[in-house]
Amino acid sequence: MALRRFIGNIPPMIHSLLYVSTQAFTPADADATIARIVTGSRRRNVRFGVTGALIATARRFAQVIEGPSDSIATLFASIRFDPSHRDVTVLLADTISERRFGEWSLAYHGLAPYLEHVVAPMVASRTVTERDGHRLISVMRYLAAEPIWASTVHTTAES
Repeated sequence: MALRRFIGNIPPMIHSLLYVSTQAFTPADADATIARIVTGSRRRNVRFGVTGALIATARRFAQVIEGPSDSIATLFASIRFDPSHRDVTVLLADTISERRFGEWSLAYHGLAPYLEHVVAPMVASRTVTERDGHRLISVMRYLAAEPIWASTVHTTAES
């Protein structure tokens, strides 16, 4: 009985997955396609209890998603089969003690072509290290803390 109470107090595991991919649509379709992805992701993330952040450069995506293991697996499977992505490469998949993007169902502020030089080398690379992945998440956390992101994203409570 005491063990059951103790186990009941253990917080659920939070899984985190960071991936990069190449956009599989034309630049002329970028605004509409990315808007569809962001809107759909925000709704779906709330439904699945997932938080995260997305960077879209002129040709690539980098996204971190965090939440229950089953939710992460389901969402990532849909990302891998989404025709908007190709060369999907997982950089990190691990368990974290607390959410890094807990205030956002999906932190995103618009195209960030100035980050192409950061994301491009990680797509389909065989030499990306765990440290590279953590650096990319640090960039995302820095951007998510900026007032311009904070004023334009949906929080998990708003959605």
